[in-house]
Amino acid sequence: PMPPIEEELELIRLYGSQTLAITLNSYDLTKKELESEQQKLEERLGLPVVCPMEEGMERLVPVVLEFIASKAEN
Repeated sequence: PMPPIEEELELIRLYGSQTLAITLNSYDLTKKELESEQQKLEERLGLPVVCPMEEGMERLVPVVLEFIASKAEN
């Protein structure tokens, strides 16, 4: 079984990295299940959740650009 995603995000933070977004694997999910899980995760985590195979990665471009800009200011 997979550990809760919150534990994984905390581990990433403890390693000194920031999570910008989550990608969701759609294997064995219906479109409705995938959309529901995507929405639940976004609301719960406050992060963009992207389904790369279904919607591509374009939604992450502004997220990454904002992150790069914030690092350039420091």
